[in-house]
Amino acid sequence: MVDFDRLKSLKVSQYENQIARVKANGLEIVHIEKTVNQVLSNLNNGAKSLVIYGEPQSGKTEMMICLTARLLDSEKKCIIVLVNDSVDLLNQNAKRFSISQISPTPTKLYELREMQAKERPDELVIFCTKNSKLLEHLINSLHGIKNRVVIDDEGDYATPNSKVNKKVPTASKINELVSKLVDFDNGGTWIAVTATPARLDLNDTLSSDRKAWVYFEPHSNYTGDKIFFPPASDMNVKFHLELMSDEQDSPRFILLALTRFIINVAHLNYSKPIHEQKFYSMLVHTSGIKNDHEKDAKIVRKFFTEIEMDSSSEEYKNRMEAIEKEALRMYGSEAEQIIEYIYLKRKNVAIRILNSDADRDDSDNVSSATDPQQPFTVVIGGNIISRGVTFNNLLTMFFARTSKSYIQQDTYIQRARMFGTRFAYLDHMELHVPISLYLDWHRLFMLHSLAMTSIPSGNPVWLQDSRIKAVASSSIDKKIASPTSGEVSFEVFNFNGNIDIDTQETKTGINMFEYIKAQLPSSYFPDFFLNFIKTVQPTGTKSLVWHNSTSIVSNKSAIQDTIERAKGLYGGSEIRQYPDSVHHFKIFYNAERQARVVYKYEDNKKSIQFLSVKRPVK
Repeated sequence: MVDFDRLKSLKVSQYENQIARVKANGLEIVHIEKTVNQVLSNLNNGAKSLVIYGEPQSGKTEMMICLTARLLDSEKKCIIVLVNDSVDLLNQNAKRFSISQISPTPTKLYELREMQAKERPDELVIFCTKNSKLLEHLINSLHGIKNRVVIDDEGDYATPNSKVNKKVPTASKINELVSKLVDFDNGGTWIAVTATPARLDLNDTLSSDRKAWVYFEPHSNYTGDKIFFPPASDMNVKFHLELMSDEQDSPRFILLALTRFIINVAHLNYSKPIHEQKFYSMLVHTSGIKNDHEKDAKIVRKFFTEIEMDSSSEEYKNRMEAIEKEALRMYGSEAEQIIEYIYLKRKNVAIRILNSDADRDDSDNVSSATDPQQPFTVVIGGNIISRGVTFNNLLTMFFARTSKSYIQQDTYIQRARMFGTRFAYLDHMELHVPISLYLDWHRLFMLHSLAMTSIPSGNPVWLQDSRIKAVASSSIDKKIASPTSGEVSFEVFNFNGNIDIDTQETKTGINMFEYIKAQLPSSYFPDFFLNFIKTVQPTGTKSLVWHNSTSIVSNKSAIQDTIERAKGLYGGSEIRQYPDSVHHFKIFYNAERQARVVYKYEDNKKSIQFLSVKRPVK
C-alpha cells in the first residue's frame, strides 16, 4: 500500500532536471550554470536588483528557465516573467517554459484571475506582458504575496523611467508598475535580462546594483558581431554580404535577395532525402510603417506567383530565367538540380507579416515565422521582429531601414536578428544591407563591445559619437549621468614585480600594449579590444602611449580599495604631453599592491563621448 505521507518528503531538484534536459538536447550547459550560480550567489549576498546581460539571441531563454528552476529549488514561491507587450511573444516564451516541464506549469494572467485565492497553488510561475492594464491586474491579484522574484526579459525596454528628467521627476507608468509588482519593501527581487544594458545603467532603473550584474557568456556555436561585423583589419566575412547602394531601388534589391534565398534553400536541400530537408526563412525589414509592410509583401507574393504561372506565360519565363542565371553564377553545374527543386517546391511557400495588426489577428503567426514550416518562408515586419523574437533557420536578412540623422545603439543591436546559432549553414547565409548602414552598424558594435568590457568594474562607461548614440537621450538621468573624462577601468589584479619594472617609464606604440597584455591575466583584455586599438591608429605608432605606473596612496580623493576616483585618475598634464596619441593606458595601484589598468580615449578629431553614472565617493 502506498505511504501517502512519504510522498511529501520526496524532493526533486528542478534545476538539475533542467540542466539534464538542456544537455540532452545537445546544448551547452557551462555558461548557463556559471550565470545561474553567480546570480544565486549575488542574491544570497543581499542583491535585490540586478541585471543579467549577454548577446542578442544567445540562448537567454534556456538560461531563464534554468534560473527559474533554481529559484524554485531555493524556496522562492512566486516568480513572474515579464515580456514585451506582444501576445505572440508572451505565448512563445510561455510555451518554451511549459515544454521544459518546469513545475508549476507557467500561468498566464487570465488563468490566475480565474482562480479563487484558495485554489491557487503554493508556488507560482506567472507570465505577463509589460502592458499597464495587465500589470495593474496582476498587482491586485498578487496582493499579500511577499518575496516575489520578477525576471524582466528585455528589461531595458519599457521598464526604464522615461520621465526621469521632468522638472518635477515622476515615474513613467510601466516603470511605476514594475516597481510596485516587485515590491522591494516586502522582500521582492528584480532581475533584468537584456543584450543592451546601457539604458538600465544610464537611467538607474530600479537602482540596480552594478556590482551584482552578471554576464551570460554565449555558447561556442554562437554567431554574433565578431562574425557579422568582424574587425576592419580582417574583413574576410564567412557569410555572403550584399552591400546595396544607399539610394537603393528596394523592389530590385528585394527580388535579388529573394532569388538568392530560394537558390540557397534548394542548394541546402536538393541532394537530401525528404526527411532530412530543412525549412528556412528570409527576413525583410525595410520600415516600421505597417503600410510599407504590405507593399513589401506584394513584391514577395508577385515573385512566387510568377514561379507558379503557366510555363507559357512571359512572367514565368522571365522569372525562371533570372533564377537560372543567378543559380549558374552561384553554383555552376548544380544549377539544374537547384531549378528542379525550386520548381517542385514552388507552392511550398509561407509569407508572414509581423506587425501590431498581424500580431493580434493570427495566434500562429509568430510561431510559423520563427520556426519555418515551409521550405520558403518569408517574414516581413518592423519593430515587433526587431526585439525578443528568435528566428530559427534564418538564412537571409534583407535590412534596408536606416536613419539620416543618427542611429541608436540599443535599437540596432536588437535589430541584429541574424545573430544566433548559424554555423551549420553560415556559408549559405546572406545579409543584404545598404553600405552606409553596414559601416554604421560595424562601428556601433565596436563602441558597444568596448563599453561591455567596463561592466565588470562596477562602473560601466558607454561610448557614443555624433552619428551613433548609446541610448535615447530622454532615458538618461541627467542628474547622475553625463559624459566623463573618457576613462575606462578594467578589473583589479595583483601588481607583480615584472609589470612594475616594465612600466616605470612611459612608452609608445602597439608593441608595448601587446607586451603588457601578455603579462596580465589571459582574459584581462578581450580579443576585440586589441583589434579596436589596431584599427584606430590615426598617427601610426604615436597613436598609443603606455604611461608610467602610479601609486594612488597619496591621492586623498581616490578610493584606495577599489582604485577609483570620481573625477578620474588621469592628470591632464600627462595627456597633454602626448598630443598625437589617442589611446592612453596606465596602471594605478594602492598600498596593498592591488592595481587596475585605466584606459582613456582622447581624440579631438573624433567626437567619441564616454557616458557614465556619477556615483558618490565613499
